[in-house]
Amino acid sequence: MSEIRYALYDDLKEIRNLWEYSFSDEESFVNYYFDKRYNPGCNLIAKETELLASLQRNPYKINISKDSQNTAYVVGISVYPEHRGKKLTTKLLNKALEEAYNLGEKISLLMPIDTAIYRRYGYENCFSLYSFEVNLSDIEYKNNKSVNLERITKMTDELADLLIEIYLEKAKNWDIYLERDRNHYYTYFEEIKVEAGEIFLAKNNANEPIGYMVFYPKMEPSKGYVRELFYLDSSALDSFMTLMASHKTQLDSVTIQQPIDSQLMYYFGFNNKISVSLKPFMMARIVDVKYVLEKLAKDMILDLSIRINDGILSQNNQVFHIKNGSVAISDNKADAIMDIGTLTQLYMGTVSVSAAYDLGKIEAENINLAQLNRLFSYKISYVNEYI
Repeated sequence: MSEIRYALYDDLKEIRNLWEYSFSDEESFVNYYFDKRYNPGCNLIAKETELLASLQRNPYKINISKDSQNTAYVVGISVYPEHRGKKLTTKLLNKALEEAYNLGEKISLLMPIDTAIYRRYGYENCFSLYSFEVNLSDIEYKNNKSVNLERITKMTDELADLLIEIYLEKAKNWDIYLERDRNHYYTYFEEIKVEAGEIFLAKNNANEPIGYMVFYPKMEPSKGYVRELFYLDSSALDSFMTLMASHKTQLDSVTIQQPIDSQLMYYFGFNNKISVSLKPFMMARIVDVKYVLEKLAKDMILDLSIRINDGILSQNNQVFHIKNGSVAISDNKADAIMDIGTLTQLYMGTVSVSAAYDLGKIEAENINLAQLNRLFSYKISYVNEYI
């Protein structure tokens, strides 16, 4: 019988071996991860005499409509092939969700290899990013002498604070984002460097920060990759584009990753030679339904009973009665019925009530759909952390 427990330092070699077996990361990245990011206190494992499976919960803070919450990324879910089919992933994920609830977390995040695997556990895609495929020949050179570009070769507190300043300025337009501090940018810098990437910081003539770009000039043969590009004015964007174009002897094209509020296609004049795709990036799942409904219904005159179907967390598998800002578990007949995944996507602003209803994700009469529409709204989100 396998034991589900938190890892000990004595388990580290086995856990790393399983990671290397399961994922195709370069050795330099694996070294970075286990030296700088790994915490056995965040690692649930299934073990008999030897390690069978592993799951890690890396802590973050998520800001949802100005509500700062502790959360965790579920990453590194892995099972040795001879033990697959024994429901070890189910046991680990169920335990991880129980732990999240007991720790007071309201939302769980998960980076999927295959989204279909994790939907059965209540996770749904909630965060997407735009991907722009741009030929360097389509980028216009715009050398702007009012912008100074600095390639960051060593992270310092001062530089981290400048990057945070830029990030927070962009976050003013987002309803949901992960909070970042100095420690984030120190570890982010190391992660970028082990993958042969660079951070470029843009300043104006007054030495004020006006943007930064995370650029990988060798991500693929003849193709560069921009993981993040933030600009506070057009001169910074012009300078970053010119920097990309300066790699034309090394690269033919570049993939630029952008938030869903990106204005990059507008910048390119809606050039039809540029390919744009919206890519699902991160899944989420509500852990504490009562908390979420209380936040949504605060100061709202409303009388509505919602049945939530959650096959894992029994405290969520209830009818919740919302009345004038308060929420209580009830025996009332439900005015609306949905599963935990649908509620999560509505809360995160990924889908609308009408879209969910049209796809059969919500059972409700029209009069109750109108009340649901008052609870949920579209949200602009940005999540771009990998581990």
